[in-house]
Amino acid sequence: MRDFMNYMITALFLIVLLTHISDVEAQQSVPAVLLVKKYNKGIYRNVDEFLENYPSIKKDFKLVKRKPDERNWLGGGEYSLFVKDTVLTRDQLRDVWGVSTGDTIYINTSNYGYGPGFEKISGLGRYCYWQGRANKAMYSGMIPGDKSNNGSALGVVDITYDAGYILNPNNGKIFSLTRNIMRKILADDSQLLSQYNRERKENESEILLQYIRLYNEKHSDEIGVRTYDVVCYRRQKSERQEPLKIVMNDSISFKILPGEIFEKVVSQATIKVCIGNICTEWTLLDHTLNYIECSFMEEDSEPVSKLVKRNVGEYYTMNNNSRVRQTREE
Repeated sequence: MRDFMNYMITALFLIVLLTHISDVEAQQSVPAVLLVKKYNKGIYRNVDEFLENYPSIKKDFKLVKRKPDERNWLGGGEYSLFVKDTVLTRDQLRDVWGVSTGDTIYINTSNYGYGPGFEKISGLGRYCYWQGRANKAMYSGMIPGDKSNNGSALGVVDITYDAGYILNPNNGKIFSLTRNIMRKILADDSQLLSQYNRERKENESEILLQYIRLYNEKHSDEIGVRTYDVVCYRRQKSERQEPLKIVMNDSISFKILPGEIFEKVVSQATIKVCIGNICTEWTLLDHTLNYIECSFMEEDSEPVSKLVKRNVGEYYTMNNNSRVRQTREE
């Protein structure tokens, strides 16, 4: 009897220990910057230092608010960075990822191609988010004194507007927050998606950021989950014209025509792609786009899928002369 009791105590201890280890491992997968109330002060060289809450440059610095005219002329963020007693060159300072004051984190706007300067990150969570600026080209009408094009030449000017931005801490990628990106994020939350679709000003940055905050409140369990970006496509030429029905991982179903693409983020490192009864498994890479070409040419007896190199996938989805269309999940 005593041996049995000792056995049960040992078994119970092992169960508790394994549960604790599992919880610790799960917690460790969450970026350190999301687990602290106060950030380490300093300058981040890259996104990994930000996620690890470990700014490697410890020099004193100052953020100075830029003048509106300077921002409108040069673009970039709301603040300029000045570092005291540094051995870093001006170019190296321009390339830093961001800075932490201990209470607030600021991101370098050149990380997403919007010139020099820094913006304050408003919130951290499943998606880190902030309000920034962006440019778009607009036609301004006839250029005075320009006689080209039969007197109908158009001038092009850059219009600056408020824009929301997000960073996915699971892969370190930055996105400009648009209506299409918002709908992709909300695709797995039917309640929020339905609510968002009823918004009258669905493309305004304040509305978009509001729904990121709401999504963060409901989906904190997704933080630290490794994800894989998949782009499935068909070439425009030499393909049979009937649509192919594709099923991924027995749950994601869509139809795709020649010249169309389908984008999906999955959490499994291996993906099964089925076209009809023909199924193939592919191993995916993280931190990159995984391109899967689905094909059914006239000379083929059956459709096929294959995982192609990134440059090949980009050629047929981005640099193709034909118009690439987006298809949707059924």
